[in-house]
Amino acid sequence: MKIDNIEIFHVDAGWRPWSFVKITTNEGLIGWSECTDSHGSPHGMAGVVKDLKPLLIGQDPRKIEKLYWQMFSRTRQSPGSIIQKAMGGIENALWDIKAKALDVPVYELFGG
Repeated sequence: MKIDNIEIFHVDAGWRPWSFVKITTNEGLIGWSECTDSHGSPHGMAGVVKDLKPLLIGQDPRKIEKLYWQMFSRTRQSPGSIIQKAMGGIENALWDIKAKALDVPVYELFGG
């Protein structure tokens, strides 16, 4: 299984936009995650996702820790802020894919 695409969507919630990460795989599994920035920087998060996308395309989405540390190695000069929020959104979407691949709820991956 390989990551085919990573997208970020912004939805108008009236008082602020909500942001969602969508990761698709070559096997048809789709992982979703909400990663809203409460300080109103959705375009900044979109930029981070766009910058990290080439690092992740073609990788096995089930190797979450490996992918997390690869993302961290590219962003370690400025940890936190919208970078960490975007990485968290990507990571949670990867967990969603792994749970779907194993046909279990995400919480089961963390011990129930």
